Amino acid sequence: MKALIPFLFILTACSNVQNQKEYDVLRAENEALKTTIDSLQKNNSKQEITFVQIVKFKSTLHDSEVIKTINERKLQFLEVPGLVQKYYMQEKATGEYSGIYLWASEKDFLNYRETELGKTIGSAYKVDGKPRVELFEMLFPLRKN
Repeated sequence: MKALIPFLFILTACSNVQNQKEYDVLRAENEALKTTIDSLQKNNSKQEITFVQIVKFKSTLHDSEVIKTINERKLQFLEVPGLVQKYYMQEKATGEYSGIYLWASEKDFLNYRETELGKTIGSAYKVDGKPRVELFEMLFPLRKN
C-alpha cells in the first residue's frame, strides 16, 4: 500500500505526457518521491501513538481531484511533527472521505491545527458542509510492533 499514492501520482501525471523523455523524467521524480516518503515513514513509525483524530467529510471535487490533492500535500503531512501515521479513506456507501490521524501526543495535534496545513483542509478538499471531527485518547493497542 505504501507505493500506491506515488504510483497514482505518476499515472495521473503521465496522462498529459507528450513523449518518452517526459515520461522518464516523471518516473524518476516518482522514484525519488517514494524514497523520501519511505524514509519519513520509517522515522515517524518509531513514535508511540497516544492520540487519534478522525475527520470525515463530503467533497465537491471529483475523485481524481481528491487523489491529486492528496498527492500534492502528502510530503507536507510527512513532515508534521508528532504525526505518526495518516490513513486516507473513502466510504463506499456515501462517497465521503475520511482521514485518520495517529498522533504522538495531543499537544502535537493542537500544534498541527494552528499550522497553514491544518487550517486549509476544508479549502484544499472543497469540503461540502461542515466536516465531522472526532478526537480520541489512546487507551492501548491490541498489538505492539
